[in-house]
Amino acid sequence: MLPRAKLSDLIGAIELDSPEYRTYFDRQKGKIVSVERTILGAFEDGDEERFAHVPDWEKGVVETARAIVADDGQRFIHAPAPYDFHEYRHMERFIGSLADEEAAEQLWRAIKGRGAFRYFKDTLYRLGLQDQWYQYREEAMKRFVIEWAEAHNVAYEDDLRGRRASAANGPHVGVVSADAPTLNSERRGARTEHRTSNIEHRTPNGATTGADAA
Repeated sequence: MLPRAKLSDLIGAIELDSPEYRTYFDRQKGKIVSVERTILGAFEDGDEERFAHVPDWEKGVVETARAIVADDGQRFIHAPAPYDFHEYRHMERFIGSLADEEAAEQLWRAIKGRGAFRYFKDTLYRLGLQDQWYQYREEAMKRFVIEWAEAHNVAYEDDLRGRRASAANGPHVGVVSADAPTLNSERRGARTEHRTSNIEHRTPNGATTGADAA
């Protein structure tokens, strides 16, 4: 049986998205891995010789990149991405859900034109609605990654619920189709700090965090 994904890791993949990296979900490990595009590009171009004599700390990086490029799509799949989440759309929905018409009107004005995200955040704090927004956003992201997991036949563990509930209740487990494919058959500060512990970063210029994917 393949390991289950943690919802906190899937959300973390959205929050940590960077144009310098490609981010994948590793079905075999049940983890998110993020690898520099330059490393993957070298393997895609057949330029593996440049990694023939890398230091020990970088070998995990190289093996992960090699595994991703060689994969036929059964092990590594693209992780949930922020452009699929459409945060601006959720900002609009949040504003539409407010009972305070004056507050809603100020937020509508804040998101029009350039700098919409910054003005939206500034207005939230001025109105004292930041906690309400962050709760709304977290629930929206949770629904989004659950839909992503179900669409990709990825079994998941709701560790977010487990943190809010008492320890006796334990985490909720999401069950997907028994026909789900297997390997043999086919940045927001303290609020998000807990989400990033299981995401592996792969870089040729710094230390690697997390277990090796390959």
